[in-house]
Amino acid sequence: MQYTDEQTPQPQHHQQPYQSTPYPTGFQCPGIQQGYGLRMGNNSLADIPRKSMKIIKNPTLMFDGNNFTAFLKRYEQEARVFELDEYAMAMQIGRFVKTEELKQELEAMDGYDDAQWDILRPAMMELWGERDNTILHTQQDLIDLSGKLAKKGGLATVQEYKTYLGKFSAILTYLIKNEQLRAREDASYQFLTAFSPTSQKNIKRALVMQKQLPKGPDGSSKPPKWEHVIAAAEAEIRVEEPGFSNISGFAESNQVMQKALDVRKGDGKRREKILEEIPNQAALQKKIVDMEKEIASLKNQRASNVPLSYPQSGGVNNNELSRGDPRPTGKLYEPKSCYYCHKEGHNPSNVQKHLKMNNKV
Repeated sequence: MQYTDEQTPQPQHHQQPYQSTPYPTGFQCPGIQQGYGLRMGNNSLADIPRKSMKIIKNPTLMFDGNNFTAFLKRYEQEARVFELDEYAMAMQIGRFVKTEELKQELEAMDGYDDAQWDILRPAMMELWGERDNTILHTQQDLIDLSGKLAKKGGLATVQEYKTYLGKFSAILTYLIKNEQLRAREDASYQFLTAFSPTSQKNIKRALVMQKQLPKGPDGSSKPPKWEHVIAAAEAEIRVEEPGFSNISGFAESNQVMQKALDVRKGDGKRREKILEEIPNQAALQKKIVDMEKEIASLKNQRASNVPLSYPQSGGVNNNELSRGDPRPTGKLYEPKSCYYCHKEGHNPSNVQKHLKMNNKV
């Protein structure tokens, strides 16, 4: 039996095809979450629920307006870890922008509203990536920093050293990160210029004694490792600081002993001056010849000006003191008269004894 379409019997309790409930224009359909807590804005893709979208969870990942290229590299790495597609990357990047000003700049970029990563990424690079080209430091900053301290006579205290190390390390890290320097060792010798010349010699001497001053294939000196320079410099500044007495390491004690030797021997300039004043072999030989001539001249002068004789005291053997010359012919002195007998040539004491004996008789 043939039936028309209107007369075709329908099975009882048959499930009718799904028909969406008509909603007024502009009304948000219930059950469709707007980005599951993420930014959707006026996105035409907001009606597409993406319940499988994973959320990047990394509290340390944040763009604060500096070094956008490095931030973008980390963000894309995190996106690969969480297996996000470009749509999800465009949807979530706003969560990792720190300030409200940066968020406003992001919202004004092409590709943001419709979550098109291939458009949004170049827009971010054009605006924020250009800021990476601003040079904050150069190698001249390291030279100026160490030179300023060198003009004051060099580092004198541990506190000054720590402040200097912090500033120098910050600039050095920036230069290496921006490929202005290859490694920290490239600035090792520049770091030491903030010390006094004497301290620089002591630090280099300590590096040599510890065999921490490498040599190149051609025998030239290579820059020491950064950590070795820091250790030697810190030991030196602790020894140099006034009032320091706590010596805990071999290198420090060795430096103290070396300083004591330097005080006893004199500093390097004084030793060099002494070495310069030492005559050479020819000058020394000439000086010896001149001295021999002077000695011979003194001998001749002595032989020609010897006196004939000297007065001899009583009781002394004349032969012992005689030079072999004849006795003088005249009197050496005029004799005095005796006080008692008024005669010459005898001792007055004998006359006094004689008078006493006569009086007794």
